[in-house]
Amino acid sequence: MARKRFTRQQLHELVWTRPMRDLAAEIGISDVGLKKVCVKYGKIGVYETVERRIHRLTPEEQRKTQKGTWFYAPKYDYLSSNQFSIRRSDYDTYLQDGRNLRVEDRLNEVMRILVGRAFAARENKRLEGIRAAEAAARAARQAEIQKLQATQVAVIERLHAQASAWRKAQDLRTFIAAVEDAPDLCADARRSGWLSWAHDQADAVDPLSPDPARVLQVDFEAFARLQALTKAPATGDGKGM
Repeated sequence: MARKRFTRQQLHELVWTRPMRDLAAEIGISDVGLKKVCVKYGKIGVYETVERRIHRLTPEEQRKTQKGTWFYAPKYDYLSSNQFSIRRSDYDTYLQDGRNLRVEDRLNEVMRILVGRAFAARENKRLEGIRAAEAAARAARQAEIQKLQATQVAVIERLHAQASAWRKAQDLRTFIAAVEDAPDLCADARRSGWLSWAHDQADAVDPLSPDPARVLQVDFEAFARLQALTKAPATGDGKGM
């Protein structure tokens, strides 16, 4: 793109009075692109450095003072320095007049700066999205680990409970066998009924009765998943889980 030059007056007209479409065409980019840049970074202005001095009464103001006429006099006078800068705020200056180049000779630089910042902002937004996705993946991974750990604890507790119940059933059957072998107990209907009832109680406690296969109802895939999650390094994209 060929360098474009503007006089100081043209620069003022360009910034303050030109329509966006004309301004973009003058600089050499699309009006949509220029609008996006301006919306992204706020309003850009041309600022002049001024010198502030205590206001001195003009001859007319002095005459009014002598006559006792009320009038408003400013507290300060602001003197032009003819030094301009292009900036968005007091803390965000893009370009300013130098010894050899004026801001009107460097408008292309302004656009390069703005476009560069727009690309940087877009990249920052992309990286923020990646970081947010990684954080969400880590949170989901941790939640799954906690859920699987709770499931594992419950299964292990059930295993211990089943083992205790089985031992209790064995104790009951040992006691029932002793009752059956006791020589002093007559083999009448009452004894027979008690033995039947006692065997039912032992079977009710025994986790292997009547279906031994039910003790094997364990989600081993969940255990394998938990082992893989806790051993694999936590990655942002969820890989290696």
